[in-house]
Amino acid sequence: MRGSTALLEEFVYDAEGQPLTTTFADYLMPGATEVPDIEVHHIVTPSPLTPLGMKGMGEGGAIGPPAAIANAIADALGLAVCATPFTANRVWDLVRAAGLVPRSTHG
Repeated sequence: MRGSTALLEEFVYDAEGQPLTTTFADYLMPGATEVPDIEVHHIVTPSPLTPLGMKGMGEGGAIGPPAAIANAIADALGLAVCATPFTANRVWDLVRAAGLVPRSTHG
């Protein structure tokens, strides 16, 4: 699930550029409760340009989810969004920045 790049995973650095995210305890990766059920479909579309119809493989599908989620948030809030991951705190800050809730929710 490459949406985790947009929703969970984040490398954090200090002011000098030293990584603060140094172990998986600091880096939130999706677990069983964050990953939806997955259906696998195999589609054969051989390339007419290579021997045996071979094509490259990789993480091409990892490019789209962060941009799609960012665009959905930007569309919903009416403002530009450019930093991932979209954690609950970061989205809440964006909602406040859009003026949809008061800056302070305490009495």
